[in-house]
Amino acid sequence: MIIPTTAAQIAEALHEVSQRVANAVRTASAAQLEAGDADSWSAVGYLKHLIISVKLRYNIISRRGTGRWGT
Repeated sequence: MIIPTTAAQIAEALHEVSQRVANAVRTASAAQLEAGDADSWSAVGYLKHLIISVKLRYNIISRRGTGRWGT
């Protein structure tokens, strides 16, 4: 596995991951997506957290106008 280091490589890696996640969600049953317990989040819980985190971070970047992550 190549570790992405350029913007183009990172964008491609993110695209590939998003396609795999979308396919997994599309083919999973509701029971599989909702399975979880007190010690382990469900897939729905992880996806919700990921979406909220990315939206929050994007909004922070947009307001700052830096166009850079982590600053």
